[in-house]
Amino acid sequence: MTPFQALYGRLPPTIPHYMLGTSPVHEVGQNLASRDEILCQLKNNLHATINRMKELSKTTIDLPLIADDGEIVVEPEAILDTRWVKKGSRFVKESIVQWKRLPWDDAT
Repeated sequence: MTPFQALYGRLPPTIPHYMLGTSPVHEVGQNLASRDEILCQLKNNLHATINRMKELSKTTIDLPLIADDGEIVVEPEAILDTRWVKKGSRFVKESIVQWKRLPWDDAT
């Protein structure tokens, strides 16, 4: 069932194809031929988009776990880099951590 059918309860109206040379007015014939070309291109774009959406729907996304209070539960996956920073008279170790189920650019 198409969205049109769901909304209106009937099939969508058909747009008849123009047969070149059937109009006695040349400009009208050109306009109708142009309309048919545009409709053909729109249908091709629509089918390409539908196929792309079907392919994207097959991919899985590994979403992060969420606790009961709505906070994201994160677990370290890897240490990407480490450095020592002087804080006052002490040196403190800082690390960049890659978290499980989070994108690479969310490493902290």
